[in-house]
Amino acid sequence: MGVVDTMTASTNHSKENPMLYNTQRKAPHLNVTRGLQVARLAYALAKSRGDFMGAEAVARAKGWTDTADYVTKAASGPVDRTDGVGLISVFNDLDDVLRAGTILGRMTNARLLPFQTRAIVGTQGSSAGFIAEGAPAPVSEINLTAIDALQPLKAVGMAVVSSELLEVGIQGTQAFLANDITAGVRLALDRVFIDPVNVRSAISPGSILQDATRFDAAKTAAGIKGAIRSLVAAVTSSDNDLATCAWVMSPKLATFLSTEDDEAFKGVTALGGFLCGLPVIVSTACSLAGSPSEELLALISQDAVAAALSDGELSMSDAAAIQLSTTPANAAGPLVSLWQNNLVGFKTQVFADWRLRRSNGAAYAVLN
Repeated sequence: MGVVDTMTASTNHSKENPMLYNTQRKAPHLNVTRGLQVARLAYALAKSRGDFMGAEAVARAKGWTDTADYVTKAASGPVDRTDGVGLISVFNDLDDVLRAGTILGRMTNARLLPFQTRAIVGTQGSSAGFIAEGAPAPVSEINLTAIDALQPLKAVGMAVVSSELLEVGIQGTQAFLANDITAGVRLALDRVFIDPVNVRSAISPGSILQDATRFDAAKTAAGIKGAIRSLVAAVTSSDNDLATCAWVMSPKLATFLSTEDDEAFKGVTALGGFLCGLPVIVSTACSLAGSPSEELLALISQDAVAAALSDGELSMSDAAAIQLSTTPANAAGPLVSLWQNNLVGFKTQVFADWRLRRSNGAAYAVLN
């Protein structure tokens, strides 16, 4: 079938905090244009079979100046926030669809570290106090410890769409296309991050709740209020700053709370909002494995999370033969030709790792 034509577009966050996402001052809101630039980029790459110059020509013929400029710049190097306004609009959209849709991407106060670099953290800070004139100043010991280096662990997802879908009109299919291309990686990151059953391995991070304190409560207003008090007590027991904490729950649980006629839950919505003055991050990954009737409510001290999250990469091909399976094997198996079936394959890739910097930095309740 010849050489596969591919092109990779990536975002570069070397000059700015890659997890900058406003959940501190207002509840998340729907972005009606979210995914438009990603869909246009995907269309241009697919129509040109990954050729840089061809993708630029396709975009300019459509009048998509921002997309054309982005492809031209990406051909010679990464795009970042120091580039022009048009380039940044594509850059931000790719970042918003892929990274900022994850739990980790919405944590504004997580400690960002480079990959493969050890970090020193304090387990006990210094103390001070008022003293009398001429009295000796108090001296306290600062306890330090090192956390293992964060590793570039790879999460990859593939989505296959028909060429006809790309032809029927970008404006009408933007939400589907952009979300379908990146949904697999976003959900995979969230599931590994939040589900307590996930244990760290050589190829995957463990859940941030892997060793966290667990509480069980009834899914009633009274039961959830009790769980909230228990979670706050557990997380603050090791001097974690409550002001940097965030709640994590499913949109279903958030909707349940919003419909309760209770003043304590009035700030919660299906999109997030606030609970007890702390931001709420919602994710469909908060349904426990094998327990569809149970809901997870977690309280995480963002400052206690050490994380590394790479730029996202988007690549495409219409000339490959692939296994259409969620569990592909290295052994020989049935292959599907994208070219023969008039299909286009998109691959999304990101490197990520995380660890808790302090004990009791997270706790969770199982509601049933």
